[in-house]
Amino acid sequence: MTEWILDEELPRCGCCGDLMDTADQIDFAFDMPDVAHEPDAEVEEVTSRLVRVRGAGGFVRCVMPVALTGDVRLWLGVWVRVSDTDFDYVVTVWSKEEYRELAVQGTLANLVMPWGYEIREAPLTATVREASQLPHADTSEHPMLHRVLTEVWNRDAVLSRFADAVPVSFREHIGDHWAIERSSGLSARKVGRTVEFSSRFRTVLIDQFNDEAGRSVDEFLKVILAGGPEGRRCRTSRCLWSARVTSFGTRGGWRPL
Repeated sequence: MTEWILDEELPRCGCCGDLMDTADQIDFAFDMPDVAHEPDAEVEEVTSRLVRVRGAGGFVRCVMPVALTGDVRLWLGVWVRVSDTDFDYVVTVWSKEEYRELAVQGTLANLVMPWGYEIREAPLTATVREASQLPHADTSEHPMLHRVLTEVWNRDAVLSRFADAVPVSFREHIGDHWAIERSSGLSARKVGRTVEFSSRFRTVLIDQFNDEAGRSVDEFLKVILAGGPEGRRCRTSRCLWSARVTSFGTRGGWRPL
């Protein structure tokens, strides 16, 4: 694992760019219903929160809360597909006093991980709680979506499925045998066999190695560390840190992992 640290920074909101300094609330928004990303989709934006997709119907932006362990709440900005008649009504009342009484009944139009296809297109009802807020997903007759809306979910299992940076740290598995703590503010992606976690001023690269000789981890590391530079070892004694100071900041790495 190699790490470059130039400065620490909280993640920024993908909508407004402001620093996300809350550790108990995570906001994540889908920009469009999934069907709008299909190659030949024809999208009409009635407003930024109401869209039609030719041949697929009308869609209403709603918020869907998911409770996570550690007293964290994930607020998902999702799209709900509604009938043409209901969509016309929503458009009519969206900016009027009647909006306060609006109830949106439709189906979930985004692939929300880790539940995926099991809850996409599941029925749900969203109601308006405050006139200044989007409709709030309250109930669903679908068994799994009902659980998503009402139960507390393991933070590590849910957040590790998001590539975007979030303002809390959590455990993320790397392969079948390793787990690391992904710090707040780091986004994730995989390039070849390398897993990369990065923010504006920080990058962590993790590579996994297979020992074809079948040695244990300690035996394998003893061989590849032989003759290496002196430095401080990590708490598990399974990797070595070496660092140097440059004009750009501190550069260093735990290796090997």
